[in-house]
Amino acid sequence: MSEGLRERKKAETRRRIADVATRLFVERGFDSVTVADVAEAANVSKMTVFNYFPRKEDLLLDRQPERLDAVRRAVREREPGTSVVEALRAHCQELLETGHPTSGAVAAAGWFFGMVRESPALRTRWLEQEREIEDALAEVLAEEWDDEPRARLVAALLAAALNTTFRIAVDRILAGRPATGVRRDQAALIDQAFDLVARGADG
Repeated sequence: MSEGLRERKKAETRRRIADVATRLFVERGFDSVTVADVAEAANVSKMTVFNYFPRKEDLLLDRQPERLDAVRRAVREREPGTSVVEALRAHCQELLETGHPTSGAVAAAGWFFGMVRESPALRTRWLEQEREIEDALAEVLAEEWDDEPRARLVAALLAAALNTTFRIAVDRILAGRPATGVRRDQAALIDQAFDLVARGADG
């Protein structure tokens, strides 16, 4: 089996397990479903589940590797002369324009984050994932700048813009606002957030 095919099969298995887990969580509630339940429903072993998802919370919050890879690529692969702020602004606007779930401005954010907020374990894991985004940015910037303190300061500002704009979109969805209206307002909010960061990070 080629390396590419092997990776595709692994990605398919991971997605199938996550989809089965999400369905069970929606049907029964997050705290009422065990990893063993997920393994049985997905027709895999418990060990296989843990190989893909080290923690039960990651079965629902399963897009974190994708989010981390995306912000790293946005910084590392930006065009010469493009600031970090502008690269991440463009990344957020692209997520919004394509209706990507990690933009936060989608109708499904309502039931999804309603479930997250009902579970202390999921809330804690979500906060950890926000910190992981900051850490990933700090690591990439430190490689580029060879100045770790500055990298951490700027990463904290960038992560605040990323995480706060996302949270505002989710809060508006949870408050009952139509996703179309949230998406329409979100573009200006993203610009406002990164304008504020740029005055400190790029000034």
